Amino acid sequence: HSGQRPGCVFIPGWGFESCPHMPVACALTSANTGQHLDFFLRPPQAKRSAHKSLTLRQKRKLFCQGKGAFLFLAAAHGILSSSNRRLQNDFTARRQLMDYRTDRLILHFVTEDDLAEVGRTWPSDHSPVSEEEAHAAISYMRGNYARNTPGCIFHLCLAVCSAEDPQTIMGWCGLDGSKDHSQPELFILLGEEYRNKGYGTRCVKELLRIAAEDFSLPGVHGGCAKDNIASRRAMEKGGMDQYGTEENGDPLFRFYAKKMGRGAVPRPT
Repeated sequence: HSGQRPGCVFIPGWGFESCPHMPVACALTSANTGQHLDFFLRPPQAKRSAHKSLTLRQKRKLFCQGKGAFLFLAAAHGILSSSNRRLQNDFTARRQLMDYRTDRLILHFVTEDDLAEVGRTWPSDHSPVSEEEAHAAISYMRGNYARNTPGCIFHLCLAVCSAEDPQTIMGWCGLDGSKDHSQPELFILLGEEYRNKGYGTRCVKELLRIAAEDFSLPGVHGGCAKDNIASRRAMEKGGMDQYGTEENGDPLFRFYAKKMGRGAVPRPT
């Protein structure tokens, strides 16, 4: 940044520089308040003689490698203020709500900007749903987004969109943990015009990847009506195994992440 002294590396909220005359000294300057903080790093007593024999370049390299010591001193001097922590938390939250993307699909975290599309496509006994019902659906989904954590899924509902037309919701998919938070049930509901085109299989693959890699879940369950051939094939092609049937003959499927091992999670195509 212009106005900073040579050798100064800018970090969020603070400027940091090593002293050219004393490689084990450094300074921190707040970009907001102008507060200046000098502190020194010294090698252990037993290594000071060896440290003196190092060249200036070697000392600087040694200092740069001491990232752990720098972070410790930064925390000790209160550099990570509550406001900075709030910014970090906000950034983490935004990363958690980034859409999942494959070459052909976008599994989208809905917001209020999707009100019209949610009203048009939300599963209900009547369609489209009212604006009030769409607001309630979005509030329900976003509330669960915040509750879901690694190892525990309450309910994850994502809008299915095409990579070619990301503004149009083709249907819904996700993971429902109402019966078991650690091994949720997979669900997919696509509009009739989008069925039998491979979207279901891609949704299954991506949801299994999300479950195993992003939420560290040991398994996922699924099922469908016995005459729903398309859903049965989607789960089989997506990486799930049939392990039994309901009393009425509906097939039951499951996926065990640990059994497949790391890196063996089905990849969306």
